[in-house]
Amino acid sequence: MSESEVPPTSIPNSSASHPSMASESSTSSASQQITDVSSPFFLHSADHPGAVLVSTPLNNENYLTWKRAMKMALNAKNKLGFIDSSITKPTKSQSDAQLWDRCNAMVLSWILNSIDKNLVASLISYTMTVLRLFGLILKA
Repeated sequence: MSESEVPPTSIPNSSASHPSMASESSTSSASQQITDVSSPFFLHSADHPGAVLVSTPLNNENYLTWKRAMKMALNAKNKLGFIDSSITKPTKSQSDAQLWDRCNAMVLSWILNSIDKNLVASLISYTMTVLRLFGLILKA
């Protein structure tokens, strides 16, 4: 079989022999995570920072009810790992780290939107990650 007869699917694809392909592979992986609905980095077009995931904001009296409702909402959106530390910030791929940052910011905004405004003021200056925010709420 001549080279022109080799089917496209059998052509070797080695990113090690082609350095530019390694970065394309990383970018491809990141774009797959954006469109793969089972990926924790997937955000639906209806997801936005102003969304309110639970009907009653967290206050000084409803922590257990709020926590249960928030965990259910985040689980439904495949984002529970951002608060239970099962989804950690990637260190090897810049594009994956950017996806993590974007989703972390979205989950942070969802949680902050579900907290009584008087409590938000005291939390927001200390919080950069969802995990840290949930840790502060647990201590309160």
